[in-house]
Amino acid sequence: MSPASGAVLGTEKIVDNGPSSSRWDLVVMGDGYLADEILKYQQDVAGGGRSDPPHAPFDVLRAAINVHRVNVASAETGAGDFVGQFSGQHSLSSFCSNRIERLLVCDTSDSLNVALEAVPQMNAALVVS
Repeated sequence: MSPASGAVLGTEKIVDNGPSSSRWDLVVMGDGYLADEILKYQQDVAGGGRSDPPHAPFDVLRAAINVHRVNVASAETGAGDFVGQFSGQHSLSSFCSNRIERLLVCDTSDSLNVALEAVPQMNAALVVS
């Protein structure tokens, strides 16, 4: 991610069920949140983790999962409607992949690089846009 497209403002382990050596680590990253919208991003991520009771397979596996939130401040807000534009304006995702107008996809390489730099022991990454 280039400074022109965004910046990582920090990382926080928001679900800590033990050492990463014996857990499955998920990294959640935001895309399209400005620096002054990071609190909203944090609230969006926190709201996504609420599920009482948890559904399968998480009802059994919940204690084996750690979740890390990476606070990514994008240079531009939101994931707008970039119909006909095939290169992303945002740091991690863009619309119109494979010429499908409303398909939002991640830049896999950039997303994984940001996730691995923030949490080297991560097992999977999720981008919230």
